[in-house]
Amino acid sequence: MSWYQDLTTPIRRKPLERVESPQGFQDQTRGKNNTTVTPAPQQKQIDALKVTKAWEIATGPAKQIPMNLFMSYMSGNSLQIIPITMTLMLFSNAFSAIIAVNTAFTGLESEKTSNDLKLAKLTYLFFQLCVIGIGVWKLNNMGLIPNRTGDWLSWEEPTIYLQRVL
Repeated sequence: MSWYQDLTTPIRRKPLERVESPQGFQDQTRGKNNTTVTPAPQQKQIDALKVTKAWEIATGPAKQIPMNLFMSYMSGNSLQIIPITMTLMLFSNAFSAIIAVNTAFTGLESEKTSNDLKLAKLTYLFFQLCVIGIGVWKLNNMGLIPNRTGDWLSWEEPTIYLQRVL
């Protein structure tokens, strides 16, 4: 056989014999006598799942706080493009998340879960405000927040002396 014939002839496989399923495996497509039917979830279970999902969303920003603190610390306090961009991204992401707080919890609200969702939304807002606090701390370390006396010298009146000794 030449190499051309090796490449062009189709590969024919032997038909597989029936392979038995592993122990404990039940194939539900072959047997029609399945008696195990999963019951439909009740409304109480659905509401509990909605509240659990709401708390997962609410505590999501808390998981970002250690990473944001570490990144803010490691980027330095100099006025360069990377620390300034990172700080602006902290603010922009947190503000956009605060504005869209209702869309974050879309589909989870019902009559029974409304009280639990209010507390979850407040927790979400608190953690977003913590992220904004990290941004303010970073701006203060970079010297961009005017909170020292040297920052306000242009508005300070010079001292007028009544007498001068020459």
